Amino acid sequence: MKIGVLRELKPENRVALIPEGVQALKSLHCDILIEKNAGAAAYFANNEYQDAGGLIISRQEILTGSELPVSYT
Repeated sequence: MKIGVLRELKPENRVALIPEGVQALKSLHCDILIEKNAGAAAYFANNEYQDAGGLIISRQEILTGSELPVSYT
């Protein structure tokens, strides 16, 4: 399954999935797509998501390429 994590719109500072969650879902053989800077407002850098196994891509790519786009709001 391809799960896409969208960046939240302001003023929301939370993110739907943190890097540890990416690792957990990767262990279940999910592909995790992360919108660039999705975790920035929650103090998670793009490289933390990449190190956990996520792929950083654009919002448009997530909306067209993921089976399950997720956001907090």
